[in-house]
Amino acid sequence: MMAVLKKILNMIHSIIFNFRAFPIEVARKLPIKIAYDTKIDYIRKGCIQIEGDIHRSMIKIGVTGLEGVTGERKSHIRFGKESTAKVIFKGDAVIARGALLAADRGTLIFGKGFSANNNFYVSCNDRIEFGDSVMIGWEVKVRDSDNHVIIEDGKEKKSHAPVRIHERVWIASYCDILKGAEVGEGSVVAYRALVTKAYEQSNCMLAGAPAKVIAEKIDWKM
Repeated sequence: MMAVLKKILNMIHSIIFNFRAFPIEVARKLPIKIAYDTKIDYIRKGCIQIEGDIHRSMIKIGVTGLEGVTGERKSHIRFGKESTAKVIFKGDAVIARGALLAADRGTLIFGKGFSANNNFYVSCNDRIEFGDSVMIGWEVKVRDSDNHVIIEDGKEKKSHAPVRIHERVWIASYCDILKGAEVGEGSVVAYRALVTKAYEQSNCMLAGAPAKVIAEKIDWKM
């Protein structure tokens, strides 16, 4: 009975969400399926864009996830009040329960076939881009800003820089990806790694805090 009720509530919340976010010709296709208990801040038409073929439930937020993950929270989608804050989906995506998707000022881009497990956190003030077929483990945090200004020797240090995750990257659980980070195509970011700079080379494995390349010419599969 509870499962049926949740499905009904998810559908109602999804309908409201889609018609708030999209023009009617897109909203009626119900491209985003969203959990009924997801918190939404400052949503408006134009803040979410979908590229390519649009179909029902192609993007799922908060309705799937791994059972038993500790510290699981309710999903939260937050947009800044500035018109520059937006999210772009380039195709199907699955974002599990407990996600915080915050586009406070910048542009947040998800490639086709994106998937993220429980408690995924992404905070965008500049630009964060995920390529196609990126897979994210649980409790992963990605942010392109320090959110506070650091002053060193009387001068302000740059507090934000774009983040880019190229195609077919696997980021394992409990990783942190910070401002200015870049991970090359076909690469793996190992469990609990801290990525703080750009690694443009493809097919490598990053590990450690801060992360460094520990293997090259690798490949991976699900």
